[in-house]
Amino acid sequence: MRVPTSGADSSSNAANPTKEDLLCPITNAKVSLAVQPLDSKGQPTGRVQKVPVVMMQMIGKGPETTHYGNNITLPPPGEYRVEAIANGHPVYFTVNVTKE
Repeated sequence: MRVPTSGADSSSNAANPTKEDLLCPITNAKVSLAVQPLDSKGQPTGRVQKVPVVMMQMIGKGPETTHYGNNITLPPPGEYRVEAIANGHPVYFTVNVTKE
């Protein structure tokens, strides 16, 4: 999965929170994505944000570039837990969004 925490088209201030790309590079899958903020001790806090999943391909590159994901906005600063489930197999990781 590709989860950049910054990019040329994103900024990280309160007026314009960072946009993140959540991508799952597999084909013919049932995929779900969810994000939840973590507190200073790394414990889940707040509500889980379900991320609508879109199947995509790179323009002009064909089916071998099929991937699932979407763009989301994560207000900085903060640490977030991401849950990605593909065909019933969950993966969890954290993203730390900092102010630049």
